[in-house]
Amino acid sequence: MEVLLLYGGLSRIRGIENLFSGYFNIPASVLVSTSRIHPDGDINAYANCAGALIRDNGV
Repeated sequence: MEVLLLYGGLSRIRGIENLFSGYFNIPASVLVSTSRIHPDGDINAYANCAGALIRDNGV
């Protein structure tokens, strides 16, 4: 893994990305928006589907 993208209810905890980044020793950030997906509402409702679409065949 090269980066962690955090989303969902617990991702709203202030500083959670720093906790994950420090624990796993890789960059982490909270998913707020994307440049290619424009959902009608909260991005968190679509994050699992979008992740499934961009995965490699080897996963």
